[in-house]
Amino acid sequence: MNITKTAAREQSAALLPTYSADTFGVCSALFELGGMIVIHDPSGCNSTYTTHDEPRWYDHDSLIFISAMTEYDAILGRDDKLLHDIEDAAREFHPNFICVIPSQIAHLIATDLSALCRILERDTSIPAFTLPTNSMHPYDQGIAYALAHLAHHVAKNFSPNKKTRSPRPRVNLLGLTPLDFHFQKALPSLKTFLASHDLDLAASWTLGTSIEELESSANADVNLVLTQSALPAAKILEEQCGIPYIVAIPYPPLADEIANALQSTRTQKSFQSASTDCNFGRLGRFPWKFLGPQDRLFPREMPQSPATTPPSSRASTQNYIIGEPLSSFYLAKSLFQTTHASFDVLTPPFSEPDLIATLKTAHLVLADPLYEALTPRAAHFLPIPHRACSGRTYEKQERNLLDPVEWAALLSEMKPYL
Repeated sequence: MNITKTAAREQSAALLPTYSADTFGVCSALFELGGMIVIHDPSGCNSTYTTHDEPRWYDHDSLIFISAMTEYDAILGRDDKLLHDIEDAAREFHPNFICVIPSQIAHLIATDLSALCRILERDTSIPAFTLPTNSMHPYDQGIAYALAHLAHHVAKNFSPNKKTRSPRPRVNLLGLTPLDFHFQKALPSLKTFLASHDLDLAASWTLGTSIEELESSANADVNLVLTQSALPAAKILEEQCGIPYIVAIPYPPLADEIANALQSTRTQKSFQSASTDCNFGRLGRFPWKFLGPQDRLFPREMPQSPATTPPSSRASTQNYIIGEPLSSFYLAKSLFQTTHASFDVLTPPFSEPDLIATLKTAHLVLADPLYEALTPRAAHFLPIPHRACSGRTYEKQERNLLDPVEWAALLSEMKPYL
């Protein structure tokens, strides 16, 4: 096989689907905020998002549109048609804002959506903006774009003199979307976690919230970052609003320690900016220490893992978790604290040949069910459905591991293999 064919094979996906796109990440993050999101693309992307990736679509109103670009539009531009359609819809539905995002074709023909948004804002008096999507990057990048824009919006209207005090620390939950968390159960579990540790919820970014709640979230005392995609927003809110942040997911074994960290953070000054940025190594193993100031990462002490040792010194078999970087990282830490079993964390997307080779000696794998096809028969596989990977295919099997009951159920399933 020549070099070109080898490179093509490494980039192809025979068994795994592509992860949800960055345009869908934007839609998911902005879904509940009363805005109008327009994907500038031919028909199809809208239905793919709403029927596969968005569980709220059938019982929650949201203005998600597609421009239905034709070949004629793509060749000649037809920006006047796009403006006319958006303005008509805006006058009918009166959205809080207008977000126009490009997919591949609009990106490739370099449609100037920033200029079009300025015209829309002038003509409709509704805030309008675009984000640099192209449908060729994963969903988390789109979520990061959307949350960062919201953070700038919150910071723009922030005044230190108007910040109120609260008897209990107020916490913003950053990065909460159905693409990474259970859309019905995750927020109630996090609210229970906060309430049981004398913490108040300031705002959920952006599941179960409104634009008004987000705009008041500058009053929060600390931000709890729940996904990699929320880190840019956390840094903006720290720098411009003085809200410190920590990165942690309060799975039951870590809940008390994380709560103590949130409590103590309120009395401290904002952390200094991280000396090194996040590097999640999508094609490699997840590095254990990644944020610089260790106060941001809880618990502070990491167990020694096979992921930190050279391949020659690793055991003949390994345990693996595959998924979103932060959730997988803290799942591995929580499982080590509970079972003393070490897990390597693998973060998508992958080259399928590389992943198959990595999992060749796997003993236990926790991942979305679609990864089972790449797992050797000798390995034990426990499904943890991830909507950004498999859409609604396994939605009835989705787990909410923030809940102590579902956490105990996972441990019970794992026990025979540890």
